[in-house]
Amino acid sequence: MKTSTRSLMVLLLAVPGLLGAAEDSAPTTPVATLQAALHAAATRPTLEARASHLGPAVDAAFDFHGLGRLILRRHWSQLDEAQQQQFVGTLRALTVANYADRFVASDSDALRFGPLTVTELPRGRAQVRSQLNRPSREPVQFDYIVQDGDAGWKILNVVASGVSDAALRSSQYTRIIEQEGFDSLIQRMRDEIRGIGL
Repeated sequence: MKTSTRSLMVLLLAVPGLLGAAEDSAPTTPVATLQAALHAAATRPTLEARASHLGPAVDAAFDFHGLGRLILRRHWSQLDEAQQQQFVGTLRALTVANYADRFVASDSDALRFGPLTVTELPRGRAQVRSQLNRPSREPVQFDYIVQDGDAGWKILNVVASGVSDAALRSSQYTRIIEQEGFDSLIQRMRDEIRGIGL
């Protein structure tokens, strides 16, 4: 089921504000990449067209292996390499499907981001913060947790109004693994993708 929190998180990601700020600080690069792609994809007429456009940008912006470890926690190390790759691929496909489904042109017309600010964090990480301004609504604070690695800065987590996407998924996914097993988790994720229409 689609939740208002998850929908809000997509909307928060979706609209580029001051993309020029990304050129001034490396941690903002994946955020700007994702926002620009979402903005461009929003005008595409079909779900499939939006997903096709978003795929490369999502790959460039996110560290799905790092996100997989963060979400599955101790269960990640219990998976073999093939299972880890299967989870990462399914998570990536679900991420693209959610963005393609929830971001449309009308959203880009209504939402604007404020300036990006960067706060250095331990372990080669940073927080990229922005404020989402929506007509007739209170501004919403939005944070990207990014990490510097061999492939450059990548998004490791998304936090909207203090709610962590990785934490929400971790709670849900680890419960499924513990109660139903890894194969059931993958099937549920694939069912969600099919429910979106991809």
